[in-house]
Amino acid sequence: MRKARVEEEGGLFSPRKDPAAPEGVRIYSVTELTLELKDLLEDAFPDLWIEGEVTNLSRPASGHVYFSLKDEGAEIGAVLWRTQAARLRFDLQAGAAVLVHGKLDLYAPRGQYKVIADRIEPKGVGALQVRFEQLRKKLEAEGLFAAERKRPIPFLPARIGIVTAPRAAAIRDLLHTIFERFPRASVLLRPAKVQGEGAAEDCAKGIADLAESGEVDVIVLTRGGGSLEDLWAFNEEVLVRAVVASPIPVISAVGHEIDFTLCDFAADVRAKTPTEAGVLVVPDLEELTARLDENARRLREGLAGRVRELRERIEGLRNHWVFRRPQARLELHAQALDARIDALGRVLDAIFAGARHRAADLGRRLEAARPGARLARDRERILAADRRLESSLAARLRSAQERYERAVDRLEARSPVAILARGYSLARLAGERGFVTDASRLKVGDLLETTYHAGRSLSRVEEVKRDGPAGPPGGSGTGSGADRSSASSA
Repeated sequence: MRKARVEEEGGLFSPRKDPAAPEGVRIYSVTELTLELKDLLEDAFPDLWIEGEVTNLSRPASGHVYFSLKDEGAEIGAVLWRTQAARLRFDLQAGAAVLVHGKLDLYAPRGQYKVIADRIEPKGVGALQVRFEQLRKKLEAEGLFAAERKRPIPFLPARIGIVTAPRAAAIRDLLHTIFERFPRASVLLRPAKVQGEGAAEDCAKGIADLAESGEVDVIVLTRGGGSLEDLWAFNEEVLVRAVVASPIPVISAVGHEIDFTLCDFAADVRAKTPTEAGVLVVPDLEELTARLDENARRLREGLAGRVRELRERIEGLRNHWVFRRPQARLELHAQALDARIDALGRVLDAIFAGARHRAADLGRRLEAARPGARLARDRERILAADRRLESSLAARLRSAQERYERAVDRLEARSPVAILARGYSLARLAGERGFVTDASRLKVGDLLETTYHAGRSLSRVEEVKRDGPAGPPGGSGTGSGADRSSASSA
């Protein structure tokens, strides 16, 4: 290439002679020398790697990236054209130590040489790892990985959405675990690329499609293990944001236990493997059935205990003194009624006394003032008021007396004594307190004490019949079942 430039007679690159120059010495123009050097540099360094620190970084609107590489002793300019800049897998920043691959070039108009870069790698670490850390910090600062925005996974989803490659080993492991644990599970698969160009966009579209369908309660994003490059689609920003934006909870099950992707941080739940995702997304049917059986058993035992407790309470109420001695409760109400009537009488006496006191006071005031006509009118009003008061008091007393008499009538109607007055009697074994209500308790020769409305009698049992109820009303009413007895006066 160096000799390819044609030195035509009279042309730009033809030899020139100057009388002032020594004989046989060639004289270069600036352009000639620059182009000669350009050819030399390009031929000598067509493929090289340079190590240095990035400085003077510039990104104009054209999309090209201009920067310089420096070390302790020198500095050289470099350029990364727009096409190659779009393929960078990390964010090039000033101060970063990098390895640059390219070729040497000389910019003729200024006589400056520079590196035309076609590949840049971070020094000491892979570009993908650097890109991973840079994007993780960026998204974490936006709150996309915050724990408070994570949602719980449904306990028993009606349908499970899965985004993955349909022929991958991950889907086989996931489906096997799901149907082994819960054979009745329903699954909706949305096939998607999980590696290579466009994989992140396809998976993001798959999540959105399942969410918009309204047919799934949870989404599992999964694929098997691989290198960082193989799993890189799950570190792309477009897919991470799709996971966060999903209205349906998302489980990320990418790679093996040691693999971490940005989707793992963004998902509501991270499963270490596709198999663990199957464990997380559905319960074990056998275990669930056992738990339901145990809960049913505990419920039955609880209900039985509650029934026993209520029966004991009912039995306690049956043995309460109120039911054993109903007359005592009537006596309590009668005493309360008497107390209220006494209180009413005291109130009426107080009202009457107060009225008389006020009337006497008015009389004294009138007597002191001696107003003739007014005194007569006031006297009439007082007398009228006195009559109304007496009438009101009399009416209240009559009303109270009537209420008292009605209460007494009700008490007497419910009194056991009144029942005895209608011809009934009560029998009990001599020396015992309880009354006899069942003839099976008696035996021939037992001494019975019978209580009537007026008086008592003692009798001895001669025969016991246990095959029928007591006689009709109007009989002895003992309810003892003793047909014949010898009586003696009580």
